[in-house]
Amino acid sequence: MDFIKRHYEKIILLGLFLVFIGLMLLVQSVINSTREVNENDLRLPQRMPDYENIDPESPEFDTDARWQNSRFQWVAAAVSENDSPAVDFVSMFELADCPFCHKDDVGKRTLIPKFFFDLEGGKCPECNTELTASLNIDVQAEEERISSAEERERIERERIEEERRIVEEENKTLCEIADNIRKEEEEAEKALENVAESLRKAEEDEVNIMVEVANALHQREEERRRAEEERQRAEDEKDKDDDGLLDEIESVYGMDSNDEHDIKYDNDGDGFANLFELRTPTGREEGEFYKPNDPLSHPPLWWRLRVKDIRQIELPVRFMALIHNDSDDKSGWMMQFNHPDPRRPGREISSYLSIGGTITIDGRPYRVTDAELIITDRKRAGGNLDAGEVTEKVDESKVTLVEVVPEGEGRTPDRLVLVINQKAYSNDRRPVLVDTGSLARREYILRVGQTITLTLFSPREGGNVPALTRTQRRAQARTYRLKAVDPQSGQVQFEEVVTGDRQPDTPGVIVVDRQGKIPENLWPIRKVERSTSEDDQDHHGAVPGTGRPRR
Repeated sequence: MDFIKRHYEKIILLGLFLVFIGLMLLVQSVINSTREVNENDLRLPQRMPDYENIDPESPEFDTDARWQNSRFQWVAAAVSENDSPAVDFVSMFELADCPFCHKDDVGKRTLIPKFFFDLEGGKCPECNTELTASLNIDVQAEEERISSAEERERIERERIEEERRIVEEENKTLCEIADNIRKEEEEAEKALENVAESLRKAEEDEVNIMVEVANALHQREEERRRAEEERQRAEDEKDKDDDGLLDEIESVYGMDSNDEHDIKYDNDGDGFANLFELRTPTGREEGEFYKPNDPLSHPPLWWRLRVKDIRQIELPVRFMALIHNDSDDKSGWMMQFNHPDPRRPGREISSYLSIGGTITIDGRPYRVTDAELIITDRKRAGGNLDAGEVTEKVDESKVTLVEVVPEGEGRTPDRLVLVINQKAYSNDRRPVLVDTGSLARREYILRVGQTITLTLFSPREGGNVPALTRTQRRAQARTYRLKAVDPQSGQVQFEEVVTGDRQPDTPGVIVVDRQGKIPENLWPIRKVERSTSEDDQDHHGAVPGTGRPRR
């Protein structure tokens, strides 16, 4: 519809032009169907009349000269009884016409008395051609024939005259129609010229309007650009370190307006970066956000958790040896296990158990229920070319451990099968959780039912944040119990463990996934120490020569 409105006059002009073409084609078809009749069209085909008028003074009527020059001779039979020549002259007017005489001279006839034909024995005295048909001429019929021919000629002339008159009237009508069409064409052409002129003026006006609009838009864009430049210049003056926070805001929350990295510092030690707290609403009041300089103002601590992986974990135990003393009695067998020393972290101890003995693995007691001695012959290449293959005995013994479940828990005990000198892995898949609020990105591996406790950290030095007492710090700690693990979706479910009268920060089920609540670019970082030498620190602010980040 907008296109039709903009080009309305052009569409009208195109329609008039098509009407003009249609009228021209109509006139051409009328002229072709009623073509003008000229004299050549009215001319009758030439034909010779049935007779011709002969001048009485013509030499043909000079009988004396005719008979003197003729070879015809009067015979006695032509003379009457009283020798009167009048009888002969009377018989002379019984004329005949030879069709062979003057046959190449169309329209010329020679009348000869029939008597001379009889004298020649039925031959023409002129051309000596024998005649087979009768040569009698009915004078009365000939006169009637001539009279009817004249009448037909008269009627034909009248018909031709009438047709000529009709053709003249039709030509006159066609001329009038042609004049009217010509006048209509001239009027249509003038109308088309007027429409074209109107369209041209409209286009010029539209172009002028578009130019004015373009100039106005350009001017407005220039003004907007200048205003944006002015605003940016003013903001740059208000944000010296160009970190996106105005110096005024940084001053309110005790941040450094000359340090572009301070938006990712954790000034109050709650495990959340300064910029993340400033952008996260509390949900209590509209327009209220967390404060980066108050350790008591922060989102729920479980927001710091992120699922890094869900996998089977290596258990802290290894089956080392099966002492069977060449006996088939399993009750006398001893099994050696290596596991961490609970009294000395980082060191291992060995325990020797028989069938029925127990060992603590991953914080849960397991009882030895069965053992299997498996010695396999295995061939391998010898130590030199002459030795060939060497057969050796390989110990692949196994031991079965079953978890000791206290009465009343009502769950299926876990079952482990350990192969000698091989790593042992858990049957269940456990989540590896990362505390993104910790500068060291501490990791936790939990099984269903275990808990994790998140606490606050010490405020950053020089942040002008009051330190919390031990009681306050303990009160801010939060404990979460792992309820379920979904390896396919990569999600784990927690519930907050609440003691006393305190209400949980997040009632119901807490869901932690691989993305976490905090974007990776807003995880807290260590303070970047300024130095005149690039060799004194790496881009993480590590202490030179130690590889350890600065605190």
